[in-house]
Amino acid sequence: MKSVTILQLIVLILFFLVKSILSQNVVDLPYIQQAPTIDGVMNENVWITAATFTNFKTMKPVIGQKPSQKTVIKMYYNSSYLFVGVICYDSDPSDIKYSLSSRDNAMNDDWVAIALDTFNNNLSAYYFASNPLGIQNDGTLDSDGNPDSTPDFIWKCASKVSSIGYTVEFAIPFVSLRFPDHKDITMGFKVARQITRYSEEDDYPGYYPDRGAALAQFQKIRIRNLVPKNIMEFIPAYTLSQPYAINNGTLQRQNADNNFGLSSTIGLSSDITLDATYNPDFSQIETDAGQINVNLRYSAYYPEKRPFFLEGKNILGIAGQVDGFPLGEIVNTRTIVKPKFGVKLSGSAFSNDKFYFLFSLDNYPGEVASQNNVSELSNKKASVSVLRYVKTFGSDSYIGGVFTSRNLSYGYNYVTGIDGRLRLNTISYFEYNSFFSLTKQLELSNKYNGSISSFIYHYITNNIQAYAGIYNISRNFDTQVGYLTRTGITTAPLFFQYRFDINKSWLYKIETYYWAAHSLDKYSNLYEGQNQLSARFTMPYQTVFQLTLQKGNEIYSDKSFNRDGYSIDYSMAPIKNFSFYSDLVLGKFILYDAANPQQGKGKQVSAGFQVQLTSHFKTSLDLLYADLFSVNNGSKFYSETIYQNNTVFQLNEYFYFRSIIEYNNYSKQLDLNLLAAFTYIPGTVIYLGYGSSYQKLRWENESYVPADNFLITNKSFFFKASYLFRF
Repeated sequence: MKSVTILQLIVLILFFLVKSILSQNVVDLPYIQQAPTIDGVMNENVWITAATFTNFKTMKPVIGQKPSQKTVIKMYYNSSYLFVGVICYDSDPSDIKYSLSSRDNAMNDDWVAIALDTFNNNLSAYYFASNPLGIQNDGTLDSDGNPDSTPDFIWKCASKVSSIGYTVEFAIPFVSLRFPDHKDITMGFKVARQITRYSEEDDYPGYYPDRGAALAQFQKIRIRNLVPKNIMEFIPAYTLSQPYAINNGTLQRQNADNNFGLSSTIGLSSDITLDATYNPDFSQIETDAGQINVNLRYSAYYPEKRPFFLEGKNILGIAGQVDGFPLGEIVNTRTIVKPKFGVKLSGSAFSNDKFYFLFSLDNYPGEVASQNNVSELSNKKASVSVLRYVKTFGSDSYIGGVFTSRNLSYGYNYVTGIDGRLRLNTISYFEYNSFFSLTKQLELSNKYNGSISSFIYHYITNNIQAYAGIYNISRNFDTQVGYLTRTGITTAPLFFQYRFDINKSWLYKIETYYWAAHSLDKYSNLYEGQNQLSARFTMPYQTVFQLTLQKGNEIYSDKSFNRDGYSIDYSMAPIKNFSFYSDLVLGKFILYDAANPQQGKGKQVSAGFQVQLTSHFKTSLDLLYADLFSVNNGSKFYSETIYQNNTVFQLNEYFYFRSIIEYNNYSKQLDLNLLAAFTYIPGTVIYLGYGSSYQKLRWENESYVPADNFLITNKSFFFKASYLFRF
C-alpha cells in the first residue's frame, strides 16, 4: 500500500512537471498599444518591454551549431499589428551583402525572415523577409517548410545597417493574415537569418529533422483578446494594349485591347475569405524564363504568377509526391487561360481544417478547337471548378480531398480523390494519394476513366533522409486542370541520403545520395530503371559542387533506350556583387519522335552569372544549350541555344526599369522586352511596357524564306494601372 502511494506521488509530480514545461513553451506576447516608428532603428521604449528570444541554432550548413553571429528578436502586438524587431549583430558589417532591388528579388542577399503558422496546425505558414535595405520578400511555407514566394501580402518593414550589424523592424497587420476566429490565438512562430559569406542560416527555434515536422517545431506564441477586423479590398484596374503583327511581310497595326477590370477580397471572418474578379487583366508582367523546347516528351511547366490564383494556393499541394511522380500538380491554374469571371472562397470552417473553392469561366482554347476541327467553338466558355478540403490531426498528419472539373462544349474532365499524411513518430511518416478521372472528348463517342495512386514511407533523422514506396498511374488517367507528364506506368521509387558534417573552414558538409525508380511501362509491358549516385559538397561563399552518375534505361514508343550519363553542377558567390553557376549533363538521350524514335547521345548545359554593378544596377547573362547526335552514325538531330540578358535599374524600392533580351538560335528568334514598373504596395501598380519579336526571315515571292537579317514579326505597347482600396 505504501509503495503504491509513493508511485502515485511520483506520477503526480511528473504530471505537473510535464504540464509546467509544456505550458512554459507557449509565450504570451505583451500587449502594448503604442506603435514604434518603422524606420529600422529600435530606439523606442516599447522594445524594452517586448518579448525577447535569442537562442538561435544553425540550420545551414550544418544543423544545431552555435551561430557565427548573434541575433536577438523582440516581439509584441497592439490592436492592429504584430511588431517584430530583429537585431542582427555582425563582427564585420562591411561584409554584409545587400542590394537595392524590387520586391521578392533580394533572397540572394543577407536577410531576416519571420514565419507565422497562424492556425497552429503545422500545415502551412506565412513568411515575411527583408534584406538589410528593407527590400521585402514574402510568401507561404508548406508543411515541410518549403517556401513559395509567389503570393504577396501588405505589411511594413524597414532596415538599417550600422556599426554593430543591421536591424529590421516588421509591422504585420492582422488584417493581412488569416487566423482562427477565437478570443485567444496560439500561433507557431519562427525567425531565420541568412549570412551569405558563411553559407549560413540561423534559426530560432532551432530545427532538428529527428524531432518531427518542421512547422511543429516552431515556437508557440499566444495573442489574447484580439478583436479581428474583417478585411475588405477592391482593386480596379485599367489596361491598354496596342499590338502590331506582320502580314504579307509588313507590320500592321491591330485592334487595340482596352479593358477595365475589378478584383475584390472580402473577409467574411478572420478565417474565411471571398475573392472575386471580373474581366481581369492576366497579361504577364513577369516574362516566363526561356526553356529548351525541342525534343520534349511532355509539355514544359510554367509557374503561376497571376495574383488572383495565388492566395490560398498552398493548400492545393498533395501528399505522396516524390521525384519522378507523373502528377506534378493536381491543380495547375495556368490551364485557365483567359477567364472572364472568377470567384474563390477559402479559409477554415472548423478547428484544424482548411478549404478552397474556385470557379472560373474560361475562354475556350482556340488551339484545342483547331486540333479537334471544331473552330466554331473558339472563344466559347469553359467552366472550371476546384474544391479542396484538408483536415489536420496530431502533429502534421492530415487527410484531404480534391475535386476538379473542366466542362467544355465538346466534353468534360472530372478528377476526384483523397490524399494524406500519417505521422508515425518523430522520424517517420507515411504519405498516400488516390485519384480517379472521368473524361469525354468530342472525337470519342464513349467516356473513359483512369486512376493514379501513390504510397510512400519517409524516414528522416539529423543525418539521414530516405523514402521508399510505389506509385501507379493507369493508361487512361487524364487531368485538364492539373499538370501531368506521363500515364501507363507503375514505379517503385527509392531514395537514401546521408550527410557528413565536416565543419571545416573550407568544407562544411558532404551529402551523398542514391535515388532509383524502377518501373513497368504498361503500354509495352517492358521494364525501365533509373539509378543515380551523387555527392554534393557545401563550402563557404554559397559554393556548392555536385557530381552525379546515372545508369538506366527509358521506355518510349514501346522501345527501350539507354539513359546512362553523368552531370556536374557548380555554383558560387565569391564576392558580394558577383555570382555564377554552371550545370552540365552528358550522356545517352532519346529522340522523342513517336513515329521513328532513335537512340542519341548529347549534352545539356545551363550556365550564367549576375553582376551587381552598383547598388541600383545589376545585369545577368544566362545560357541554355542542348544537342543530340545519333549513336549510329554521329549525325546531328538538333542543337538549340538560348541566350538571355536581364538588366535592371532600380531607382528606389518602388520604381525600376528592366530589359530582357533573349535569342533562340534554333527558332532564329530574337525577343526584346522593356518595362518601367512602379509598385507601391501589392495591388497599387503602374506598368508601361514594350515587347517585340524578330526572326531571320524575309518576304519573297509571296512567302517567308530564311534570311541573314532580322525581320520584326510583332510588337506591342501596353499600359496597366491599378489601385488597392482597403477598408
